[in-house]
Amino acid sequence: MPVMSVIDATAHSMTPAMLEGRKLTPEERSQLAETGLNATVLIHRTIANASNWREAHAALQLYLRADTESPSYLREQIVSVRMLQLILSGPERDADAMAAIAQYTELLSKNRSPEGALLVQALQTLKGYWTPEQIADAAQGGMVGIEAFLARRTCPDCADKQHSPAINAKVQAGEDVFLMQIEHALDQLKAMSTL
Repeated sequence: MPVMSVIDATAHSMTPAMLEGRKLTPEERSQLAETGLNATVLIHRTIANASNWREAHAALQLYLRADTESPSYLREQIVSVRMLQLILSGPERDADAMAAIAQYTELLSKNRSPEGALLVQALQTLKGYWTPEQIADAAQGGMVGIEAFLARRTCPDCADKQHSPAINAKVQAGEDVFLMQIEHALDQLKAMSTL
């Protein structure tokens, strides 16, 4: 499993405190990172061990109900991101696939995930399956998550100064691309949120 996917899963998750504009304490950040990493590893293993998305879906439904270590918003976001990536990358759009896409999209929206590009793709897939009102509501939830994420990313001193200048430059370039992607997704979600 690539290290970046583990880091991304927890780095882009929005906590209730973040959505309220409160910064996490170092202890809260550490706890979030630890539980997020544990959850991410378990989720990646579950998906890797499944023979198809349906088997992974069934196993992760049990996990979502059984895990008491990680906060529900965190595990729901990580599971939703990974499962939407898996299902949307395949051709299946039968009733079971659409129901799963709808469920994971609802979780991303409910938890105000900043995964805007994925949410846009899911909402485009759900057109005709969901009502325009459902699409608009989910888009609005995604907008809140992206706006909160962008608000907390506008700190000029937030860059990690522990790495070499070359690594910091690469990290910044990656962040710049990600920010452009979610800003574009925000524009798309705004358009989808109006009836």
